[in-house]
Amino acid sequence: MGGTRRPGMNRTNRMNKTKRSAAIAWLVRFGRALVRLAVKLRELVRELNYWQRRSAILALAPDRHLPHPERAPETFSEFMARTSGPLLREPSWKARLAGRLVG
Repeated sequence: MGGTRRPGMNRTNRMNKTKRSAAIAWLVRFGRALVRLAVKLRELVRELNYWQRRSAILALAPDRHLPHPERAPETFSEFMARTSGPLLREPSWKARLAGRLVG
C-alpha cells in the first residue's frame, strides 16, 4: 500500500467535518435570530402593557366624565372627588434619562 496516510483523514471524513461545521454555523445564526425575536417580542408586550394601563387610567379618570372637565373645581369636595382616581407616577430624572415612560 503505497503512500503514507494518516488515519481518519480520508475524503469522507473531511466532507463530514465541513458539513458539520456548516450545520453548527447555521444553528448559531438561527439561535441568535431567535434571541433577537424574543427580545423584540418582549419589548412589544411591554409597550402594549404600558399603553393598556395608560388608556385604563385615562378612561377611568373622573375628569373625563364631567360636563366641563377643563374648568377648575368649585368646591373642596369636588376637588377631592376629581383627585380620587389613580394618579400617574412621574419617574425620577434618572429613570427618565434611561427612557422610562410616565405611568
